[in-house]
Amino acid sequence: MKLGLIIGKFLPLHNGSLTLCRVAGNLSDQLVIVIINSPGDLIPIKLREKWLKQENPGAIVTRIVGKDASTFKDQLNNLLADFMVELSLKNIRLFSSDPLQFKLAKSLKIECTILDPNRLSQELISKVILKKPYQNWFDMPFSVRSSLIKRIVLIGPESVGKSTLAKKLKCSLIKHPFLPEYGRPYEIFRTPGPYMDHEFEEIIRVHACHREALLPFSGPVFIEDTDELATAVWVEMLMGKQLPKVENKIVLPFLYLLMDPYVPFVSEKTRYFNNQKRLDFFFKIKAKLNHYNASYVTIKGSWSARETKSKKIIDKILSKKFNWSEISY
Repeated sequence: MKLGLIIGKFLPLHNGSLTLCRVAGNLSDQLVIVIINSPGDLIPIKLREKWLKQENPGAIVTRIVGKDASTFKDQLNNLLADFMVELSLKNIRLFSSDPLQFKLAKSLKIECTILDPNRLSQELISKVILKKPYQNWFDMPFSVRSSLIKRIVLIGPESVGKSTLAKKLKCSLIKHPFLPEYGRPYEIFRTPGPYMDHEFEEIIRVHACHREALLPFSGPVFIEDTDELATAVWVEMLMGKQLPKVENKIVLPFLYLLMDPYVPFVSEKTRYFNNQKRLDFFFKIKAKLNHYNASYVTIKGSWSARETKSKKIIDKILSKKFNWSEISY
């Protein structure tokens, strides 16, 4: 058996590191990825382990503490000793793009492959990506990007500009796909008649699947036109009750932009609630957001004022200094 070995800090995992893992995995029977975890690392070790396991499902991902050179080498020797019970040294190969690791391999008496040391194929620098991940977005694999994406959901009653705003934000600011509302095309193409419980379950199921399909193409901010929470309020408005199967599927985003109803109502065949019912819808949404302790900002004013305020909110999110320790794992 050929054992491939990769050692790195992965701060963060980027496409260059992932390429090395792919090459090593293809040239080895078993790949072992060792994360050097040092005090003061800006990215939690569990998050780095999660990324590497997602991208390399067949690999063994482990860690050692990189306090100093001697401690690091002792831990590495102990790690390799576990494999040397079954393998000879000649069946262990270290893969790296760092020429300094050639010396390490020599001291460990194992083979070494130095791949693209001058970074000719992908000129990526971990420190630059670590400091400004949004500006180097597609230099990171989706496992990393998905941890960083901030979902922003446009929510509100009917005819408050959600769909129009989503399209404008995509064209002027986001430049990446957004998730359109599924409830509207569902309403257009469904069989006419009173709504049944299972229809709302179908709406949120399709909406969620569409979201998962689009997220790999998303930028740092992912805009959604309504979501499961909005559908839960639709259930209350149309059915006069709550559906646990809908409520249980609510996944709160980073932020809701709640559109208030104080703009002219534009009548369409797919719209149900105007006047007092429209106000009731708004306050039900607000109550639901508060019930789930969701983070939201109310967007008021004219159509242009709503667009301006939404852009400022998103600009502020993207310009804020990035804090890796805030990412959940």
